[in-house]
Amino acid sequence: MLFLEQVIAVLKDKTILYEQMIDSTIELICSDSYLPGDKLPSERALADKFNCNYHTLRKAVQLLCDEGVLEQRARLGIFVKKDARYLATKSQSKVKIVSTRKIGVLLLSGNCEYFNRLLMELERAASQSCVQIELAVVQKLNDSLNSSVELEKSGCKSLIVLTGSDVGDDAELKFIIQNSELPVAVGISVPGFEKNCHEPVEKKGLYRTMAVNLLCNYFAALGREQIAFIGSENSKKFVAYNRYVSEHGLLSLGGLVGDGTEDVDACVTQWEKYKGTLAVICENDIYAMRLMNSFHKLSWKLPEDVAVAGFNNFSFSALTDPPLTSVQFPYKYLAQSLIRRAMNLAEGIEGWDANCSVPQPELIIRESCGGSAVGKAIVEKLLASVL
Repeated sequence: MLFLEQVIAVLKDKTILYEQMIDSTIELICSDSYLPGDKLPSERALADKFNCNYHTLRKAVQLLCDEGVLEQRARLGIFVKKDARYLATKSQSKVKIVSTRKIGVLLLSGNCEYFNRLLMELERAASQSCVQIELAVVQKLNDSLNSSVELEKSGCKSLIVLTGSDVGDDAELKFIIQNSELPVAVGISVPGFEKNCHEPVEKKGLYRTMAVNLLCNYFAALGREQIAFIGSENSKKFVAYNRYVSEHGLLSLGGLVGDGTEDVDACVTQWEKYKGTLAVICENDIYAMRLMNSFHKLSWKLPEDVAVAGFNNFSFSALTDPPLTSVQFPYKYLAQSLIRRAMNLAEGIEGWDANCSVPQPELIIRESCGGSAVGKAIVEKLLASVL
């Protein structure tokens, strides 16, 4: 028994020393201001400097290479591959931090433009945080678990799941969160799984609410007496819209429509009595394009008879007739907060970062509301009241 305890103690000491060498290497990089591309001393020189066994030092260097912090070049030596300053202020062992710097990103089927723009921001956010990301795309729900297993095998320590919009399917996301072996971060709040959301409960949907309020106030400032909404049955923007019109004594003119044109045409017909005084907030730019087609078909003029605004500022928004006013989707904020949440979950941190601040909504003003000449000055005055 005593012998076994001695063996365990020796192994523990070796593990501690191995972690210390990782800490020491990171501290050397930071204190001597090594930057990506700079060459480090040789492994033997580092072992002598840290007064440790060469093989222990070599193991530490190899892990740092595996995790993308260092790079060994044949016959040239060891080079810094990524900025390691993010590790300098961490109190826990650097090996525990470095080993969590790989995240899987699982894409469920959805809007390609939304995915492309969000993925570009995820790449930027990951690079800034010295995090590696690995991508997997699935078409069927059952495939998501197989992909999650493969991402875990490749060294990912957590998983970001992206749906094709900012709405998502709660049941689908619940299934993945409950069954994935990796901790999961998502871009929307799923009831019962709030800890997996990219932002804390008190900030849930804040950007969406601020953006809807901004649009309503903007339309009111333009002199539009009635404000309508069109979108899907599970629209969370519709909730924010209803709250606004209720608080301001306006009629609720919500149009919750399916995929066909008949529902949209029916909404336009019902709004005929408000022609000339109406503005419409659309769930996203796709709904806005469908609505504008119906207005054209039923001989409404934009923006004289009705002002229209969408969400997400997709690329086609500038090419509609007339060009569409749209709220810019906060891709950068979502990407950065998803990376932070995934890293925290990988490291076992339950809380959110204190500096998780929601950005001001950005309204891209185009001719569907009368053009930028009138709009920009109004929006600047309104932003403070929205917040």
